[in-house]
Amino acid sequence: MIVTSRVQLNSKKRSFRFFNFWVQEAGYHEVVKRAWTMGAAGNPMYRFMCKRRFTKHELITWYKNSIGNVNNKLEEAKEEVEE
Repeated sequence: MIVTSRVQLNSKKRSFRFFNFWVQEAGYHEVVKRAWTMGAAGNPMYRFMCKRRFTKHELITWYKNSIGNVNNKLEEAKEEVEE
C-alpha cells in the first residue's frame, strides 16, 4: 500500500530582522545588556554565539511586548487615512 499526501509542512522559520529604530526605543539598551550578561560556558566563539542567540530571543520578546508588529500598525494607519 502506498499513501501519499499533499500536505506540506512549513518548517522554514522566518529570519530575524533588526530594525534600526529599535536603538532609539525605551528599553532597548537594557534588553541587550541583560542578554549579554547571561552566562554561557565553552570556548570564546561558542560563548559569543550563545550571547547572540540570547540577544536575538530577548529582542524578539521585547519587540512583541513593547512595540508590536510595525507592519500591522502601518496597515491600520493607512486604512484610517483612507476612511
